Amino acid sequence: MKTFNRFSLALLASSLLLLTGCATNTSELALDTSSVSSVANPQSQTTVYVRSSADKRHFEEAPRTPDIPSVMCDTAEEQDHAIGRKRNGFGKALGKLILPPEQSVTGLTQSAIEAAFKENGVKVVTKDEVTADTKVIDVDVNKFWAWVEMGFWQITLSSNMSAGVRVNDAEDPAFTVEGSYHEGFQGAFESNWLTVLNTAYQNFCLDAKEKVKAFLGK
Repeated sequence: MKTFNRFSLALLASSLLLLTGCATNTSELALDTSSVSSVANPQSQTTVYVRSSADKRHFEEAPRTPDIPSVMCDTAEEQDHAIGRKRNGFGKALGKLILPPEQSVTGLTQSAIEAAFKENGVKVVTKDEVTADTKVIDVDVNKFWAWVEMGFWQITLSSNMSAGVRVNDAEDPAFTVEGSYHEGFQGAFESNWLTVLNTAYQNFCLDAKEKVKAFLGK
């Protein structure tokens, strides 16, 4: 009986390890930005300037649910690269998911918003090119996170992104852009995290295009 119990515990431990992958280390994940970087800036009289993109996400040290950001960072720059938290088979928070140095949460969000305006025929200009008719945009990133929920035979990886877009110094957003995705896997491997994050980001970009279109009255 003791031998059977030891075997059962070993099998359970192996299953949890397979499901969670290497949960204790930090994974640097670069998101696919080809859909936004390839958008041409139109030659248009209608212009927009994205003045700022700010990280407004709320981080908690011990959140009650895994969808709440929980990586405590020493600097705002570190926080701008934090995009998720790994957990072991028992749900304990361990390693983290971060963006590489050349990407950031605010940068990816701003790129998606700018691409959405370009796709709707609006020229994105620099600060020096702003005119009296230019719409000045401020972006507030409210959600940009990935997390894992444990099941017995599989796990669910999820990602949720949301940003409010304010226009011409307004306090309230003119519109909110959202994107999310979740999928079940047999393991929390980096390739699976990337599948979920990239799909959520693409959904965010698609929603941005539609929200900008509605904002422009097209």
